[in-house]
Amino acid sequence: MSKRKQAPVRDVAREAEILDSPVRMDGVGESQLVKDLLSDKFVTGSDTYAGGIALQLAQMITGIQATSAQNEAIMARFDKLERAQDAWNEDKKKFLEEVDKRAASLLTNNPAIKEKYQADWAVAAREAAEQAAAQNALAKLQFDAQLAQEPKETIMSPGIAETQRHGDELIAVIVDEVVSIKHRKWVLPHGQPIEVPQTVAIRYREIQRSKAELRERQNLMKDGKPEANQAAAGWNAISEKYKTGGDRMQEIIV
Repeated sequence: MSKRKQAPVRDVAREAEILDSPVRMDGVGESQLVKDLLSDKFVTGSDTYAGGIALQLAQMITGIQATSAQNEAIMARFDKLERAQDAWNEDKKKFLEEVDKRAASLLTNNPAIKEKYQADWAVAAREAAEQAAAQNALAKLQFDAQLAQEPKETIMSPGIAETQRHGDELIAVIVDEVVSIKHRKWVLPHGQPIEVPQTVAIRYREIQRSKAELRERQNLMKDGKPEANQAAAGWNAISEKYKTGGDRMQEIIV
């Protein structure tokens, strides 16, 4: 029965001595391997070139010589990485398409892997949906609890003017206003005071303020196009009043 070949033993002390030994950065008096390591080509050269130097350096430090098969495997790996990098640099779109094709081919030609991936995705999707549903339910409960604890305010909506068709006639009517916040809705009967949570009252006033601003801007322009400076001044005044409108409209200096 043949004896199992023992793996080479590394001399840690020797390695430390080599690593701690001084090296001239100009390469004068150093071995060719060190000169190659210090050269610009080591940084700018190909992966296979740098890989070969790195492999020789590792062997010099450890004192362990890789077998020809190991050398070939390592250099083949560097060559593969280099070719992949060249392909990426030459045509990134084509490279990604090729990766997609290989991935699709792997899944298509290997039913076991395809079924496993599909099962994993199904589990992940179900868990994500369950987590989202739980978080959504918790957020609703928290919002409802917040509303229940808030002070109440009494507000009264004038309603919303709409034009509705009744047969052949168009009739102006006033409909109840609806305030929606998250998953809740409050119907405000027009012309009637109603008690609502403070959050709803604040949102209602924000809506009314936005409507008032819109009306003022529409009224500014309704009588045709006003003189430019007049329009700019009026627009800026509305923006200042409601603290909105973005950048100020520039007036024309004549």
